[in-house]
Amino acid sequence: MYRLPKWTFLVNAAVIGLLLNGCSTSQPNTKDATPDWVANPPKNSRYVYGVGTYQRIDNLALAFAQAEQNGNGQIAQQLRTRVSQSNISQVEVTQTTGEAEQVVRNDRLYTRVYTAPIELEQIVNQERYIGPNYVYALQALDRSRALSRLRQQIDTLDNQIIEQGVLLADTIVEPDWPIYMRLIPDFAQRTKLVEKYQLYSQNNTLYHDDARVKAIESKLSDAMNQYHFYLAPSSLRQALSVAFTDSGLSTSQAAATFSVDTDIAQRQQYQNERYYTFIDGSITLSSRNGDTIGSWQATGRGIASQPDAAEQKAKQEWAQKAVIKLLEHLSSDKY
Repeated sequence: MYRLPKWTFLVNAAVIGLLLNGCSTSQPNTKDATPDWVANPPKNSRYVYGVGTYQRIDNLALAFAQAEQNGNGQIAQQLRTRVSQSNISQVEVTQTTGEAEQVVRNDRLYTRVYTAPIELEQIVNQERYIGPNYVYALQALDRSRALSRLRQQIDTLDNQIIEQGVLLADTIVEPDWPIYMRLIPDFAQRTKLVEKYQLYSQNNTLYHDDARVKAIESKLSDAMNQYHFYLAPSSLRQALSVAFTDSGLSTSQAAATFSVDTDIAQRQQYQNERYYTFIDGSITLSSRNGDTIGSWQATGRGIASQPDAAEQKAKQEWAQKAVIKLLEHLSSDKY
């Protein structure tokens, strides 16, 4: 049988070693001298840096994975601190311009609808270091790449909003309510993207809105002030009124754009010196002319040392869940 010469195995081993080395992103530094970035992360206008650490264990891959995750968290914390400081200033400016009430209403409306989660992206590992007791990872967020992608996402969403906006009448009219409702999740998602843009920018730079988009959002706010929900008399009327207001929607004691009815079953039990109240039932939404738009089930539970307090908590929970389901349905593409 023919046998390969020994030098063949040596060459193959060398080639495999080169290939493996070429696939790694950053090789851990095992020098005795601790790199400067461990104590003093680099600073420049393009990147945000974070240094993550983790206890040195036998499984170095796992240790570095945890260190990188901790470094990512450090970057996120830096960005959140900058944005929270900027938001305080922005709220103060908004209040001085007399637009605070509208901003609060929009925020309540946007937070009640589902939006796709936005993750911290464009973070890469630049260096690693293995110390005597800990491993270290230098993580970096590329601002320019992140901002470029966000601009593309916001522009795409703006085009969708403008396409819907051209379908609206010049004034607020009731037949346009499906269009306005569909705009709610678009603006909610846009708000998240713009906040993230501010998060990634070096000086918390505000995103410059398209004038057409700002005009459509202003019309949306006016429409939500004019599209009222009439709450039919029931034991849940007060709790529903609070839930609608918390969601940025307006209620009325007279005939309105929408009518809301409830059909519930309530029970209470006493156990271990506490009262438990359970509410199950439906909320039904109808148009001004009486046509049923939809009906949704919701449940509520309240626990307290007093029966009235337990009942109140159950009503509040039921009302909040019911209104969220109603709003999510109205803002969907079903109309």
